[in-house]
Amino acid sequence: MSEGEDKRESVEESRGLSGRVARALQEAASSGARVAERGGSRSEPIHYLWLHVCGEGLSGGGDKQGKTGLSLDEWLNVVDEAAALGARSVIVSAGEQLDTHAEIWNICQWAQDVHGMSVGVYVYGKGLPLSPNDLRALEGLDAGKTRLFVDGADLGEVQAVVDMGVPVYNADAIQSADERRPCQLPHSMTCVGSEGNLYTCGLVLGEENYRLGNVCEKRLDLIMSDRSLPHEIPQGIHREPRRCNACPPLMERLLRGEAGCG
Repeated sequence: MSEGEDKRESVEESRGLSGRVARALQEAASSGARVAERGGSRSEPIHYLWLHVCGEGLSGGGDKQGKTGLSLDEWLNVVDEAAALGARSVIVSAGEQLDTHAEIWNICQWAQDVHGMSVGVYVYGKGLPLSPNDLRALEGLDAGKTRLFVDGADLGEVQAVVDMGVPVYNADAIQSADERRPCQLPHSMTCVGSEGNLYTCGLVLGEENYRLGNVCEKRLDLIMSDRSLPHEIPQGIHREPRRCNACPPLMERLLRGEAGCG
């Protein structure tokens, strides 16, 4: 058994995750190979994954009828497929108390332990202040691959995280509600809502005109390579500032001292 297989088996055992996850990982790897073989099915790789797990929240699984949100296995499949397409970082956005959605931490640890991805957790609204359980879970992640993002107005709420040594960043992405330039950053990003619907980005989350498909109905590589779908924000779209907060490519640019969303 290879070192990678040993690591995957160890992660699965320690998290108590189902065998379906292992199959999903193999399928994701095959998906990545198919994308590479087609060579040019995508004009650029996926670098970023943006998961909006709250609102409806995470489901414990079971029948899809009547449930709200993706199951843990389904979220992990999304991470697997995005990683196979080249995603190197993920931001998990949550507007509810994290300790009521413990699966969030499984998603973060899976992304780090299995795929070596850097993880950002964006907490806003009812998700603050962080509970003692949240702090313990955050401390359990790989400190070198973990960042916490909060809105600028909430930076004073997370001093305990700073004291733990976890980097905390201002999630404010744009300052003006009148920002109407076109944005092509979604070309390098996959944005998934709590029901498994893919959207161009978080700015248009929930808007049917920018819905790309659903992860339970179609492979991620097929959705992201379909150029008939809207993979950018056109000029003239009104931007309510907070909807762009924690946008993964914008956060990377801001941390590098750059600006804008061209």
